[in-house]
Amino acid sequence: MVLDRPIKNDELVLDGIAVSAAQRSRGLGSQLLNHVKEFVIENRYQSVRLDVVNTNPKAKALYLRHGFKVTSEDHWPSIYRSFGFSSVATMVYSLTN
Repeated sequence: MVLDRPIKNDELVLDGIAVSAAQRSRGLGSQLLNHVKEFVIENRYQSVRLDVVNTNPKAKALYLRHGFKVTSEDHWPSIYRSFGFSSVATMVYSLTN
């Protein structure tokens, strides 16, 4: 698959978080990310990695506010019609910074 990437032993890959539209902008996404960070610390991971699509700028802004950094961006304009997005930013929150 195009989005498949190898996973490091000390890295948690977050496939995604979801908050219903009616509950957004209430801090629930931040609470979820804080719980993820606690899990990472308790289980001795060194980082959390996730991908965010270009059609979800609010999610990307949330991750940036929580210390995630963009480590790469992949662009596939030809997949927009099938998937509804044309690029993906890989973001990492590292405990070793």
